[in-house]
Amino acid sequence: MGDCDVVDMGFETLHDGQTIQFPPAILAQLGNDTDKATVCFYGHVDVQPAKKEDGWKTDPYTLTENNGNLYGRGATDNKGPVLAWIHAIDTYMALKKDIPVNLKFIIEGVEETGSPGLVKLLKEHEKFFSDVDYIVISDNVWLSRKPALTYGTRGNAYFFVEVESGKKDLHSGTFGGIIHESMRDMVYLLASLVDTSGRILIPGIYDDVAPLTEEENKLYNSIDFDMEEHKNNTEVNTFLYNTKEEILQHMWRYPSLSIHGIEGGFSGVGTKTVIPSKVIGKFSIRQVPNMQIPVVEKLVRNTFFAYSLIHKCTTTCTLLN
Repeated sequence: MGDCDVVDMGFETLHDGQTIQFPPAILAQLGNDTDKATVCFYGHVDVQPAKKEDGWKTDPYTLTENNGNLYGRGATDNKGPVLAWIHAIDTYMALKKDIPVNLKFIIEGVEETGSPGLVKLLKEHEKFFSDVDYIVISDNVWLSRKPALTYGTRGNAYFFVEVESGKKDLHSGTFGGIIHESMRDMVYLLASLVDTSGRILIPGIYDDVAPLTEEENKLYNSIDFDMEEHKNNTEVNTFLYNTKEEILQHMWRYPSLSIHGIEGGFSGVGTKTVIPSKVIGKFSIRQVPNMQIPVVEKLVRNTFFAYSLIHKCTTTCTLLN
């Protein structure tokens, strides 16, 4: 009938030296008929952190029914779709129907942190994937209630940048205004990567992006997409662009840069007048066809190196592998 294996995904050593063991992945197979095509489903069961104060109307970790919909962290990304595949197989078996394809599954638990260890797993289990004809993921959303098949997504390069201005934290009452401050440099540095309209300011970043042709531009006009509905669903005040075509193009065919956070310094409740000696910024660049990660990484590093020379601070850039 089928086989299922639990596979070690390795570990990661954090900046502070702490070692984190990754959750194992699952490799499963159902059917090996050489006359059938083999479909591999990729899914994950980890989620982004969530708190009710983030805007949830219910506890994000308690599946809740409301007006015929089920709400909970991972309901669409990606626990729900994984469960849907399992139910589909159960239904075929309950009806004693022959599944028309061979199925293979890879289900992991660290997708939301960039799937570290996945490339290693694919290499070590190359034989398992050697006869796969099609790969299906269900880690996306429809633009509207109209069902859709997504046949491509932007890639992602996640960066850590460390700025160090000294060997120990200092008091702003004594040293404020006479030293380079790592947090101030970090805020300025991150803000210099992208402008308020979303355009990336890293020199050369758009060089490999394919120009928009008239034929491609016409395709966006025919896509069923309601901007107001999408805005209401995402619960944002406004979009950066005013037309359907611009919104879709910047969702799909142009790169983007998002700043995710700064580690270090003071972020707790109350006040503290510390000048942190070292901080770590986190950001990512969504990539499109023709953009190569080594090229993107080089452009980012060049930007930071130039900044460190001008502002006399130490910057270290790391790409999350």
